[in-house]
Amino acid sequence: MAQSAPTHPVNRFYVTTEGSMVRIGFMEQSFDGVEQWPVSGVVMSAETAAQLRDVLDRVVVRRYATDVATVKAIVANPPFLLFAEAISLACGLAMIVGHNIWSGGALPVVVTLVGWLMVIRGASLLALSPAATTRLVEAMRYEQLFYFYMAGTLVLGLYLTWAGFRA
Repeated sequence: MAQSAPTHPVNRFYVTTEGSMVRIGFMEQSFDGVEQWPVSGVVMSAETAAQLRDVLDRVVVRRYATDVATVKAIVANPPFLLFAEAISLACGLAMIVGHNIWSGGALPVVVTLVGWLMVIRGASLLALSPAATTRLVEAMRYEQLFYFYMAGTLVLGLYLTWAGFRA
């Protein structure tokens, strides 16, 4: 069975090099699949791209030590832990009350799911004692799996940013 032609142009992410220049952005493919033209993008020199990569490497490494120390400090301070749990619950409830939409595409559903996950996390952590929360954080191996946890946050953030600007 033959596939029908798309009813809208197809966007594709691209990275190209042209001499000493690097171009990063999106290309839009026409209905016939032949013609392509840039929709948006950033052009920078290869040297600038390397400097950007180095800055991001330094930020991620510095961020690792700061974030791990922050999580340990929050878990070790029961009054602040209670405050953080209550804030998580309140923010999740606010998202649910203001945006409990389960239809209309992926973006509204993802936003609603994030709200519900915040409520579940906040309520679950409020139900645990500080000692149990400490054991939970240790069982999650936050320090060893830091980049895994941050990758999920990064992917979610990039998706919400991309989808928000496309909406």
